[in-house]
Amino acid sequence: DRGATWTLKGHAGATGLCGLVVRPDSSDILYAGAGFGQISKSTNQGQNWRLVKPGGSQEIPKFAIDPSNPQIAYATAFAGTLSSDGVWKTTDGGEHWSLTAMASKSMWCIDIDPQHPGTVYAGAFDDNVAAGIQKTTDGGATWVQLDKGLDRNYAMWNLKVDPLDSTNIYVACTVGDFGPNGVYKLSNA
Repeated sequence: DRGATWTLKGHAGATGLCGLVVRPDSSDILYAGAGFGQISKSTNQGQNWRLVKPGGSQEIPKFAIDPSNPQIAYATAFAGTLSSDGVWKTTDGGEHWSLTAMASKSMWCIDIDPQHPGTVYAGAFDDNVAAGIQKTTDGGATWVQLDKGLDRNYAMWNLKVDPLDSTNIYVACTVGDFGPNGVYKLSNA
């Protein structure tokens, strides 16, 4: 009915549900990011959930799933203990998660280059700590900062790789929660 009626499917565990993603290889499998830095997994369209990553950060706001290998996914972790903040990765379909080399920095947005799935972009959300965009081309083993033209105080809310031309990356930013904002484009990434 095009969104006129919604039905509660289940509860993903912890309070503060933030991120939600459906695996592209199965509409039954969902990952949910919640408060306290937890990730839960459902294998029955959200009716039942199982905790697959315990807490540490305040939130898990975004996910990105490798379109060529849905067993691989990434999640960002925001505002917790430095040992829990950064970009988390699973290589076994969401059963286990480990922190990538992008650690000890509050991260918010993330996307995968659909034409080169080892390339991942993630946006930081730290005020006054050179937020910027991070890029890995080796699945998270190493990261470089791409901050030319971005204010160091910007909070990176959302990031998308152009699915038709992956050299174009777009990011939506604000200074603080409600400050000046903009949409920026990184060309020829």
